[in-house]
Amino acid sequence: MRKTFTSLALLFAISASAADKSNDTLPPLSPNNMPESIPALWARFDAKKDPLETEVLHEYEKDGVKVQMISYVVGTFKGKKVRMGGYLAFPKNTKGKLPGIVQIHGGGQRAMGDYAQGIAQNGYAVLATNWGGRLMQHQEAGQPAEGKIGTDWAPLDATQKNNAWYAKTEAGPVSYDDFDSPRNNNWYLINLANKRAITLLQKLDFVDANKIGVHGHSMGGKLSVMLAGTDDRIKVAVPSCGGTGTAPTELKKRKGNSARPQPITPLYAKYIDDAKMLPYVKAPIMYNGPQNDFNGMMSNMAFNWPAIPSSTPVRFSISSHLNHRHAHESSYVDLLMFEQYLKGTYKLPKTPKIKVDLKGDKNGPLITLIPDTSKEIDHVQIFYTQDPNGQFRFHRTARAKKVGNKYIASAPILSKNLGFFAMANVFYKHPKELNLHGPRWNKNPADTYILSTNIQKYEIAEVQKANPAVTDQFTRIIEKDLQKSDLPDWYKYSQTAIHTRKIRDPKWRGPIGSKLSIDVLDPDAENLILELEFNCYSKYGREYAAGMFYVVKPLKKSNDWQTVEIDVTDLKPLKNTHNGTPKDWQTLDHLTINSSLRVNANGQTQTFRANSKHGKGRQMRNIKWVGGDYPQTILMNGGGLELNAADYEKQFNNQIDVSIELEEKVDGLEKAKEIKATPISYQASSDTSNNQLPTPWQSKNIGVAPASGEVQFRGGKFFISGSGSDAIGKQKDSFNYVYREFEGDGSIIVKVNSVSGQNRVHFDFYGLMFRASLDDDAPMFSFAHTLFRTCAFYRQNKGQRGIGNHENGNNQVPIWLKIDRSGDDFTASFSLDKRSWTKQYSANVNLPKKLYIGMFSTSSKDENAAGAEFSDFEINGSSTNRSERDKQFESKKEKGSMPVQTPSKPKKEIISI
Repeated sequence: MRKTFTSLALLFAISASAADKSNDTLPPLSPNNMPESIPALWARFDAKKDPLETEVLHEYEKDGVKVQMISYVVGTFKGKKVRMGGYLAFPKNTKGKLPGIVQIHGGGQRAMGDYAQGIAQNGYAVLATNWGGRLMQHQEAGQPAEGKIGTDWAPLDATQKNNAWYAKTEAGPVSYDDFDSPRNNNWYLINLANKRAITLLQKLDFVDANKIGVHGHSMGGKLSVMLAGTDDRIKVAVPSCGGTGTAPTELKKRKGNSARPQPITPLYAKYIDDAKMLPYVKAPIMYNGPQNDFNGMMSNMAFNWPAIPSSTPVRFSISSHLNHRHAHESSYVDLLMFEQYLKGTYKLPKTPKIKVDLKGDKNGPLITLIPDTSKEIDHVQIFYTQDPNGQFRFHRTARAKKVGNKYIASAPILSKNLGFFAMANVFYKHPKELNLHGPRWNKNPADTYILSTNIQKYEIAEVQKANPAVTDQFTRIIEKDLQKSDLPDWYKYSQTAIHTRKIRDPKWRGPIGSKLSIDVLDPDAENLILELEFNCYSKYGREYAAGMFYVVKPLKKSNDWQTVEIDVTDLKPLKNTHNGTPKDWQTLDHLTINSSLRVNANGQTQTFRANSKHGKGRQMRNIKWVGGDYPQTILMNGGGLELNAADYEKQFNNQIDVSIELEEKVDGLEKAKEIKATPISYQASSDTSNNQLPTPWQSKNIGVAPASGEVQFRGGKFFISGSGSDAIGKQKDSFNYVYREFEGDGSIIVKVNSVSGQNRVHFDFYGLMFRASLDDDAPMFSFAHTLFRTCAFYRQNKGQRGIGNHENGNNQVPIWLKIDRSGDDFTASFSLDKRSWTKQYSANVNLPKKLYIGMFSTSSKDENAAGAEFSDFEINGSSTNRSERDKQFESKKEKGSMPVQTPSKPKKEIISI
């Protein structure tokens, strides 16, 4: 395995060295003259030197704002100009010079003309950069700028197609330096592009070059901190849901913490980590994010943000209970920051002060909030928790009593053997006189806005030293009345569902053996629909069931109250579940009461609804636990074996998908479309070197390939394309095959995520195969997805014409394909959720015990290659030639981990993202 990596690194180095860099934007660098610090690194880049060569690809006007879709030059790299697309928006009729704002989108997203226009209408010139490289709206098919180039990173790639290089600094296939260097990292490259965005704004004759701000969301939040920490031209910064920095060592020592398990390289830690940028932030900065964000971790912020210089104004606006979204009261605070520091039209109150007396009084700790009273206060919220996990914790609302200009709250605790964490929100009256407006999905501000304190943190040793009174007790009552206007422990993304993390707190957690009881009044009732998430990120331990489950309980149409009881045995898997179903409520993290639900069961889609009015008109009360016994030991995160880095990354990416889905459903935003980038690939042939494939995978074109195919492996996913004029199952096959050896009985499973190809027709094939040899007429059994439907093919004898079957198939994507082998019996099945499988075809094929298995793609037309993205390849059975990685993993199992029971069970290998 070491030889493979060595040759791969050498291949990248030779490729990078061969490029002509004599006229490049970046000066020469070598491993022996690395910059001493972050400022020294960025001092070597002159953001004003190269011509911008700005091109207007499309323009239009909306509500008095001119919007231009543009492209500009980032610089010259490896002898080629890299371009960045984006939207530039500014008021059509301007008086005087405008402040400028660089707007940075998040992961999986794109620059948005509507967003730029929505901010620009308030008197700003806004440049939204399209660093992700996806098609912008007006580049899509049928749009005015179709076919025009906006963002073109080649010969580099800082998009999420090159996802691994957000964490890496080593040389890679599309990196800049041919050695370990911070300039190879994606964040570095995107920061270059955003620095150039500042230059573009400054060169506009209607922009005040001394008044430039930045705002970015999610990955754009981190990029906002990077820009503010490396460019003094930024005068105000508002990172959103990102930019809290990597978890420090002190946080990782906390048992059950929310720190990500991925290690970071030394150069990343020194030059790229946003936590290392914070000491250089001189411009006023506000962090805008929710308490439970999966990306912008509150725990990280509590440790890292105090590193910002004391001379820098720092503010926070924290939405309670949400994940990767903002409460309406936090959605205009970026504009208020810009109004103050770029226009001087408003002055925000200072950050509220918070003090915690851990010893407190006879009831336990005391929390004191001291807000700035220079603006009218509507109300305040004081939160606390003993949960060590900053991502999933439930923040209790403490009752605050006003004493003069202070607010004091008692914070009863359950144990002195847990930490203590507190924060507070102050709601100020929104300044309506500013007449601010936003983009179409958030046109008008709320009546109030939130300014928050930072998190106050006390570890277990500090709590024990203070020795506070322990007075809190468990309660079976979760909520008495859901119709109350004030429900501080619950939250909504829309009017169709209500959510809470309250049941994660041991105070409200379900006793073992209990049932969840809810009273419902609904004359139009159909069902009570619950979604329940257990053991998020396996933080309670991998020995417990995890994932999203659901319960649907039929209701009677009645004008009387009816009581519904839910037992843990009523739970059914919904998505991302593993390790069975929960045995009790102790690891329940999140509860949703929904108005509708769509599930797939046994290959069929079922839709449930609460009533015919999207849940309106329903009343609910007395949500409580009945029966059961409380355990003697409080189960908290950190009590078991947690996720490894790869599994964590998969769940982290699932959170990104959930966030994008909410933006589509709630905000009405369109999903960004992929733009085809220059592939990191090699041409598959009969003599392929396979340097880019993980051991033991190999690649080969089987038969004659009329059009060249390609193979890519990135982030745990294979992209395979091939051609062959419908040549699967004829006397001779023609396709591109990624394969490995296999021996004995078992099954193989793969997920087909997406398919592509020019002039796609019904019988472009993408699928799985058992194959006797690599000859083009070898006996085989295959199962493939097509645009028409899934098809199974087999060839009984060498040189014989194959037999196919497409009855009862399915053409949806994504789709899971599976082939089971038992002796000479082969069965093909498909699934849309990997839980319910539909058996499509079985055949008896005399194949050798030792053979090849793998994935393939081929087209229906000679002149075109067709391809598919595959992931989550699983092998269940005995396999020869297993990778060194798997052997090393088995030899390094931690002592004391859960035992692996394998009596008569087949071995299972998973290649996951």
